[in-house]
Amino acid sequence: MSDPIYDRPGLYDVAFGFRDVNSERDALLEWADARRGTSAPGRLLELAAGPADHALAFAELGWHAEALDLAPAMVEHARAHAARRRLPLTLHTGDMTAFALGDTYDLVLLMLTSASHLYTLDAMIAHLRCVAAHLAPRGTYVMEMTHPRDFLGRGPRPTGVSAPWREERAGLVVETTWGHADDPYDPIAQVFEAHIELRVSSEHGTETVRDVVRMRDWTATEMEAAVRLAGGLRVAARRGDFAAKVPLDGSEASWRMLLEIERI
Repeated sequence: MSDPIYDRPGLYDVAFGFRDVNSERDALLEWADARRGTSAPGRLLELAAGPADHALAFAELGWHAEALDLAPAMVEHARAHAARRRLPLTLHTGDMTAFALGDTYDLVLLMLTSASHLYTLDAMIAHLRCVAAHLAPRGTYVMEMTHPRDFLGRGPRPTGVSAPWREERAGLVVETTWGHADDPYDPIAQVFEAHIELRVSSEHGTETVRDVVRMRDWTATEMEAAVRLAGGLRVAARRGDFAAKVPLDGSEASWRMLLEIERI
């Protein structure tokens, strides 16, 4: 029995509440401003946005912020979240491989390894071409992805299974297990089926939400090739964290893959 986690945005929001969104926003802002040559507020689009936390963080600074997500429940959750915080946010329900918003943006974001929901090279290229069509001439596209160290190795997929974690908000406790060591993994397609459990506790009782989410591993070289094939874009920088001066490499400080992509 499966309860899709993307239809339970309130629980998803709590589970990923450990993110320091404001510090991540500040790093993203520094990268974007360096490419734009200005610190004036610009236009931002967050893709596969879920609760749209990053878009709202930019809206707090006066940016025109928009967010797109495929799950209607997530879009409505983000809308309510923006209303509670009295922040302007334009929302779209749509697929990140096929959207046409009729505008361009100074910064486009794809956070929290959402690129893993693009399972094929064709899907990745379609996505990148959509981004290229919406990126301003001096704009920046940032993709946050799994560090290749987490899945590359001999034999079965060696790591990439998160340790269980616990988050609490307003009396709601969510303990999350994202993936198990024996989850099915196709080493040819680089696609695995992550079995997920959210154990939820509150004053009203307990429940366990279960789901299976397909995810694709992407290497740095695959992404370089996909960007070239999409056309009109290039990888301008590869980083290993939002912290300043952490390159994408094999060091301990480099624990994610962040790609800065620009128009050419």
